[in-house]
Amino acid sequence: MTQLHRTKSIPFEDDLMNESTDERRLSRLKWVPTSNAKLNKAEERLLKAADTEVKKGHVKLKSGDLIWTVIANNRSTYNTPLVMVHGLGGGTGLWVLNFGGLSSNRAVYTFDVLGFGQSSRPKFSKKCDKSEDQFITSIEEWREALNIEHIILLGHSFGGYLSAGYALKYPERVKSLILVDPWGFEGFTERMQEAPGWVRCILAMFSCCACNPLFLVRGAGPAGPRLVRKTREDFRQRYKVVTEEDKHAVHNYIYHCNAANPSGEEGFRSLTENTMFPINPMLERIGNLHRDIPLVFIYGADSWVGAAAGKETQKILPDNDVKVFNLEGAAHHVYADQPQKFHEIVNNACDECDLRGL
Repeated sequence: MTQLHRTKSIPFEDDLMNESTDERRLSRLKWVPTSNAKLNKAEERLLKAADTEVKKGHVKLKSGDLIWTVIANNRSTYNTPLVMVHGLGGGTGLWVLNFGGLSSNRAVYTFDVLGFGQSSRPKFSKKCDKSEDQFITSIEEWREALNIEHIILLGHSFGGYLSAGYALKYPERVKSLILVDPWGFEGFTERMQEAPGWVRCILAMFSCCACNPLFLVRGAGPAGPRLVRKTREDFRQRYKVVTEEDKHAVHNYIYHCNAANPSGEEGFRSLTENTMFPINPMLERIGNLHRDIPLVFIYGADSWVGAAAGKETQKILPDNDVKVFNLEGAAHHVYADQPQKFHEIVNNACDECDLRGL
């Protein structure tokens, strides 16, 4: 049985991004009706549904940037903590269905990626390599600020790309890597060979306008919240534990995560070509992953991502322990579509990691 020690002290910064009364009044007059306070309130609404207690606050980096952090079970244990990195347009609140299921034997750390959610929104370089390094360095500075020696790193979608990049740059910190429907493994050419003609046309249009991926959320102005509700009705079904009490709770959170300054989106766009595909695909680099780092891919059988990259990685890394799971009844948001199966796979991977460390 896991031995639990005292609760760890978390170096949260208090109220550094709170708005004044005047700012809140001005937010009501904005074309884009969002604010830090509204985002915080929307996340609070989601986290009330978590089936375990969570701690939350800002962690200050050496750069001066702030990273919004939510932690479940921050008691010290002998088990390696799990760190989860959300995808493009997401945030810590979307892990609400997973905190309890993954934190019974270890601490679970989540954070809003730099440029997203309640974290700082700095200016990103327009150069691919520099932008990627900004994202990854912020994760390392966050780890240092929290004094976490080793981690099990889990990333979803764009967070999977960043997690793989982090493991390549800081292999001594990563005990295990779990990639959930990861974006960015295959490049434009590979994916376009599989895509129907209408998809190619849409991507070509986005590429020509050089828009940020979620520009419509902001461009819709006061109609933005309604646009999110109409275009992503699937989230209401995924998060029934929340939406049965407040049917707009998840959509409000997603809206406020993405309606403010698109700093993170601009950083993401610096990494891409033709809008949605990476300039430096991870498949071309994953062969450099340290042989001692086990790798788990978890895909949704109904996702647009597809499991081909995971299977190809098994061939690229014959000396690593690489497992690929393809969950039926799940699309891109595997962790919310099939949370119980997701928890089983992740907990098994974490337990195996702990056993290897004995």
